[in-house]
Amino acid sequence: MQLVFGCTLDDISLIEFVNPESAREKLREAQGQIKGGDILAALDGVALAFTEMIADYENRKRDQYHSSPFYFGSSMTFLSSFHMGFSSGSLSSPERKLGNFIDKVKESIESMQDAIKMLALGIDYRKYSRFKMLTPHLTQVMSGDWVIGRRFEEADKLSEEDARFCLDFTIESALALAEFDYTVSISK
Repeated sequence: MQLVFGCTLDDISLIEFVNPESAREKLREAQGQIKGGDILAALDGVALAFTEMIADYENRKRDQYHSSPFYFGSSMTFLSSFHMGFSSGSLSSPERKLGNFIDKVKESIESMQDAIKMLALGIDYRKYSRFKMLTPHLTQVMSGDWVIGRRFEEADKLSEEDARFCLDFTIESALALAEFDYTVSISK
């Protein structure tokens, strides 16, 4: 195989265009897991890599006050009916009805925040919607660790093709972000 820039063409991968390095490493691992048939582990890694990639891009755009141009409202993580104390009572009680309303509004706002951010970043939303359906739900806890949630009844239905789509989508999204990457020099 011919050498280009000191490596063979087989060694060159579009994963190298993904930032940050930690996301690239997760994608390399996921690629190996796909080849080895460990689809769930691969999807976990791809989901984490995508999340890190988006956070890295957004964090590099913050201004001197740490505001992001991709901020579309506060996190609603702890604004559920459970955290507000509205999850108890009979199903027909006013408190439970208010709790259900709170949860639906929270879910709607979180979905809109997510969609607006992806569109603002230039990510193909239709492909993103498939990516979200195939990858596990990630929740970051206070320690900074990630909790990976998946519906078990769907886990055995995921295929190598699904994992490859998610990997390719993450790389495609990295290229879209790189297409217009910028740094704002902030004078202090």
